[in-house]
Amino acid sequence: INITTIQPDNEFGGEVSLEVGEHGLFQVLGNVNGPLIEDKLFYNLSARYYQFDSEFADKGIENPRIGNEESISVSGSLMANITDNWSVTGRVAYNQDEDGHFPIGLLGFEDLNVNVPGGIQLGGNQPFFQGEVTAMGSQPSGSSQLSDTLGEGGGLEREEIFTSLNSEYEFDNGYSVFATLGY
Repeated sequence: INITTIQPDNEFGGEVSLEVGEHGLFQVLGNVNGPLIEDKLFYNLSARYYQFDSEFADKGIENPRIGNEESISVSGSLMANITDNWSVTGRVAYNQDEDGHFPIGLLGFEDLNVNVPGGIQLGGNQPFFQGEVTAMGSQPSGSSQLSDTLGEGGGLEREEIFTSLNSEYEFDNGYSVFATLGY
């Protein structure tokens, strides 16, 4: 996978977008870029905030964070033209996610309707469920069985920092050397 971000350049510009929707959906994105020193040093700053409260956030559910999502992302880059043939770009990105557990319901052993030979124990059967899973009442993710399995919270909590440094040198004969360092 090759992800190409907006590269800073001599032209000042930026964008902002806002999205609002049902179940507490809120997202704002923005970026700004331009020159710090014309033809020599350029910058780019980007940010995103995303929140979704999920359709399962109701008082009857034992784990009210089921299906909730919240993310914050901020990044910045500087690009320097050291000479006419040599450029260096540094980038730092920070991401933070705090998501509730995905919506799930647990079926009891008696609800499993297919036995596959072999299974867990040699010569035994491994039960599975085949067919369409029907809704489990008004609390698809709030049964006491699910709360006992997940405990308080569950879900994803993540904090990441990415850094990279790219250097490119173009020779007069048309060849170039490109190096990337990243963490």
